[in-house]
Amino acid sequence: MDSGRAPSRPLALLEVAVAALFALGGAALAVGMPGLVIEGGIRQAHEFINLSPVFFPRLAFGVLAVLGLAYLGRAAREWRRTLSWEGEPWASKYRNVLMILSFIVIYALLLRWLGFGGATFLAVGGVTIGLGSRRWWQILPLAVFAPVVIRFVFERLLLISLPRAEFEFLAVPEEALMKLLLRAFFLA
Repeated sequence: MDSGRAPSRPLALLEVAVAALFALGGAALAVGMPGLVIEGGIRQAHEFINLSPVFFPRLAFGVLAVLGLAYLGRAAREWRRTLSWEGEPWASKYRNVLMILSFIVIYALLLRWLGFGGATFLAVGGVTIGLGSRRWWQILPLAVFAPVVIRFVFERLLLISLPRAEFEFLAVPEEALMKLLLRAFFLA
């Protein structure tokens, strides 16, 4: 929030509520993840010798809980410093939040057809442009390398599958690139 002006009291209170939801939701999901994975049909959820299917979701939700607590502390401080019930319109204040939420929904819908690589390319590029970057030489490398690096690490090194594109003209070159990177990585 802008440190020069006090935020509106209702928006500051809403921000406290959202931060609390992030912190509590992340903690609840981190604790309840083994049960959710077992309900999904994966029996190795309580295996501690190998990395189980619970490890990465639990780690992600645990990080979300910690970040939610930090956000809650900042939001509570901002809420305490509110001076009046008036402030700038909520849409202008939360434009980036609404944009990111829209990109998350669109990303989830595109994953099925474009797979991880295509959907992540569009999401990273779109979010970068939405947050203000207009230089193509900054946007394009980030949008190209982010999904490639993430897919390589998760699929080839950690052996965690990511969604594949339904369209062969996207899936085949992406798979060939992963094989090329794997050969280069292990031969170097």
